[in-house]
Amino acid sequence: MSLINDALRKASQNPAPPGPAETKEPLHVAAHQPPPRWPLFVVPPLVALVFAAGTFLVMRGWQSGRPVSAKETQNASAETAKAQESANVVPAKAGTPNAALAATTPASTNASAPVAEEFPTVKLQGLIWDPKRPSVVINGKSLFVGEKVDRVKVTAIDEESVTLIWNGQQRVLTLR
Repeated sequence: MSLINDALRKASQNPAPPGPAETKEPLHVAAHQPPPRWPLFVVPPLVALVFAAGTFLVMRGWQSGRPVSAKETQNASAETAKAQESANVVPAKAGTPNAALAATTPASTNASAPVAEEFPTVKLQGLIWDPKRPSVVINGKSLFVGEKVDRVKVTAIDEESVTLIWNGQQRVLTLR
């Protein structure tokens, strides 16, 4: 109890301050300023523009990096053969009786020969060896024995290689 009595005695001996402390500047009412509105009109269109450009570039890059199938290669080679046929026209003199026939006949008859198709482009990307059910990843697609990708059939999967058949042609792919 003596501690409390000592504190009360000390408080009564010190005089109380006369009032609130004086300030150097007079107080003012705070004025609220609303935030600028231009970001609401500028930022969303910019985000949409960047998103559209990114989507376009990703799709464009995806299409240029995709493997070309044998069907697309065949169509391109047929168009090339037609262009070569039209370029190999023999000019004839206008006064000769066979001028109309010579203008439409190609100089080379080898253009009508069948074009040998090449083995489709396939890329072995992974091999999962399980003696009961092995699988491979070719051109980004998971395949088992007997399944096809780009008309190429998986006939055998070994621990380090895969055997493919297409139009009677056989290829063995290994991981590097």
